[in-house]
Amino acid sequence: MSRWSKVLTGTLVVAAIGVAAYYAVTTFQEKKALADEAANNIQAELDNLDPVTRAAVVAKLGQAMADRALTLVDADFVAT
Repeated sequence: MSRWSKVLTGTLVVAAIGVAAYYAVTTFQEKKALADEAANNIQAELDNLDPVTRAAVVAKLGQAMADRALTLVDADFVAT
């Protein structure tokens, strides 16, 4: 392979890595913005609830998250 071919190949590889990195960062930023918007919407909905209903919803969500965490731990334990 000539020196020119090596330089061109290296340049193309670096350019491809740059494009892939840009795409990954852009995709991450879009997904983060979407997640932040969803979290803000949920928080706004919770803020609009009366205190008793809010406590019940938060407790139910907390229990669902705890159950999910236990499921993931159990699955990981079985897999190892």
